[in-house]
Amino acid sequence: MVDGTPIQTIRDRITGCKKAMKRYPGIKVVGHQSSKNDRASGLAVTTDMLTATPNVQGIFGMNDPSALGAVLAVTQAHKTGRVKVTRVDGSPEGVAELKRARSPYIGTATQNPAEMVRRAVQVAQDIIRDKPPKETTILIPSELVTRDNVAHYKGW
Repeated sequence: MVDGTPIQTIRDRITGCKKAMKRYPGIKVVGHQSSKNDRASGLAVTTDMLTATPNVQGIFGMNDPSALGAVLAVTQAHKTGRVKVTRVDGSPEGVAELKRARSPYIGTATQNPAEMVRRAVQVAQDIIRDKPPKETTILIPSELVTRDNVAHYKGW
């Protein structure tokens, strides 16, 4: 696992990943390091983890920049056919990488920044009207984008 700076979004993604992995007891986390939410630190921590655990089969990046660094580390280690990389975001850069032939990147869980802004504005307007939200967490649907369906993904 390659995570990022300890902000709530990253914490939630880590929690979700760990919760999902409980359903797959055959998958073991053999490394978990924080990046600085950029390609350079994603590359550095992934390179270190691939050196420490050369038989790793998959990497989950908590955001596109960190995971794009992980993709570079996998490529530089000549492990493209053996290590798969997934992540969260669905950014234009991530989509481009997903479309790149022979990339170790196989999929992303999307986020929707435009909808996040729409919902935040709506909540703010409701608060001004003395109608605070009933729930403190508002979930915005995500979709899984893979090579099989990336051509249909509308993106951000």
